[in-house]
Amino acid sequence: MRTHNIKFSLWLNEKEYIKLEKLAKITGFKKAPLIRNLIMGCEVKPRPPEELPKLLRELSAIGNNVNQIAKVANSTGEINYQGLNEIQTLLKNIWRNLKGW
Repeated sequence: MRTHNIKFSLWLNEKEYIKLEKLAKITGFKKAPLIRNLIMGCEVKPRPPEELPKLLRELSAIGNNVNQIAKVANSTGEINYQGLNEIQTLLKNIWRNLKGW
């Protein structure tokens, strides 16, 4: 069953249409749902980048490494420098990916 039962046509000039298309591309919405959201006062945000899940996994790995290093440091009084190097490498990868946005 159709939830939107009123059809509405809209005339736009070229500048307005280009702006609408650009906003639709940035947000990931099709034009009609985008206009509905804007009319209803919803805040439309840019679609998250495709690399976000990879970056979140890398951040999780960094958190795990930090916890492991802290556990060893607390129990033995020594620091695992190999773990610190792994964290540094992961952080460099994350920053490299973030600079591309």
